[in-house]
Amino acid sequence: MKKENWLLATLAGAGIGAIVYSLLARDFPAGAVPVKPFDMNRYLGKWYEIARLPNSVEKNLKNLTEEYSAIGDGKFKVVTKAYNFKKNKWRRATGTIKFGGGRRMWVC
Repeated sequence: MKKENWLLATLAGAGIGAIVYSLLARDFPAGAVPVKPFDMNRYLGKWYEIARLPNSVEKNLKNLTEEYSAIGDGKFKVVTKAYNFKKNKWRRATGTIKFGGGRRMWVC
């Protein structure tokens, strides 16, 4: 796998991982209650990153977006795009997620 593809796959995984973490986290802040039932359809569309903590996976990237779309059978397509300003190139990664009931989700 090319280094750029690995980077984008990792970036998409990080975005999906954030969703998974938010769904599976057991240590909620005091007074916080998870959304039940969680409706992924409310999150369909394009999301724009407005801030992030520094990390090596997203080094030299800006203008990051993630777009979620339903593809049927309870599966959702995730497309992550970001601009690498050092290489003057756009990068893109695509993945699929599926909820398994309750608060579980699988990356396909």
